[in-house]
Amino acid sequence: MNPKSITMKKSTIVFGQLFLLGFLLQLSIYVTAQAPVAGKAPGKPVVVDTKAPSDLNVLPFRFINCKVHMEHGANSVHWGVADEATTQVYEVQKSSDGIEFVTIATIIPRRFTTDQYYEYNDGSPYTGANWYRVKAVDQDAIEYYSPIVTLKNIEIMQGVLLFPTVVSKSSSLQLQLKDQPSGCFEVKISNSFGSSVCKYSILHKAGTSSYPIEMSRFSALNPGIYFVSVRNEKGNVQVFRVSVN
Repeated sequence: MNPKSITMKKSTIVFGQLFLLGFLLQLSIYVTAQAPVAGKAPGKPVVVDTKAPSDLNVLPFRFINCKVHMEHGANSVHWGVADEATTQVYEVQKSSDGIEFVTIATIIPRRFTTDQYYEYNDGSPYTGANWYRVKAVDQDAIEYYSPIVTLKNIEIMQGVLLFPTVVSKSSSLQLQLKDQPSGCFEVKISNSFGSSVCKYSILHKAGTSSYPIEMSRFSALNPGIYFVSVRNEKGNVQVFRVSVN
């Protein structure tokens, strides 16, 4: 046999073996790709969550430190939130029975991811018990409610007058108790931060009487805004705003 023919025959055999090997390799890859995944139906794609890590770690909305207290004749509602990045609005709601609530104010959030704190002063509280809560609405219209907080307002005392409302440190105020029963009346002067400056009592005989409040008696009174509260023995109170020059 011609040596050249033998060489060509060997080359053909080697080429055929390589072709077969390549075909088997492709077939193996195809079969592996079509094999069912454990727990998944054959032929269905495996869904991979492509959310960014920051999306997966978002904490649920949470109210913190909700409370209410009386401040200068108004009910001051305070609340905080842990994360308000997606919050659209806050609604301050009030109730006289703790069941039916009405919205009395809307607050636009700062929309920070850090803890944020807010307050709202209700200048027209109900006589008696007041219930408050805050509703938060996020960008998907999902609503969240704060814990309900309550405050019982003392009935405002009638027949008490204080004048003038603008004085100097060398002048005096006139406190008039009109048609009041006999008893002890507590007078308290507080600064604009709510800190007590002075407190004393007046023994009143039934009827109408006026009592001077000499501003020069109180060395701690610097120019500014002050609040004078008058309270009777039943706990009823009246508060006046005074400016000291």
